[in-house]
Amino acid sequence: MCLTITALGNGRYAAEIGLDYRIGQDDAQAIIDAIGDPVSATVLDDDGGVLRTLFVTPIFVQGASPDAGYSVGARAEGPGGLLNVDSGIDTLRGRVTMYDPRTGTTRTFTTPVVSITIVA
Repeated sequence: MCLTITALGNGRYAAEIGLDYRIGQDDAQAIIDAIGDPVSATVLDDDGGVLRTLFVTPIFVQGASPDAGYSVGARAEGPGGLLNVDSGIDTLRGRVTMYDPRTGTTRTFTTPVVSITIVA
């Protein structure tokens, strides 16, 4: 699982979240084929373990393969002000929440903290 923050110039940033969930290809395909939107990705501010949602990123790719299992990618672009919530260094996390129709359960995956100074 990863969160990447990229400066695009002119005070704009891209936030990308990626996940490879090691399950069988058929199980991964069942998640992709589920009705509705069983997967969401969110960028979070982490203030000392207190998580606050900054924004939800659109899912742009999902895949099922024998090697990676279930893979998902999400990306959003916007002004640095969306990420710049603290004075100084911002501490951010990415989160993927996935409903598994096979088991009727919801799984949550969260990245380690990414620390970055945002220039808005």
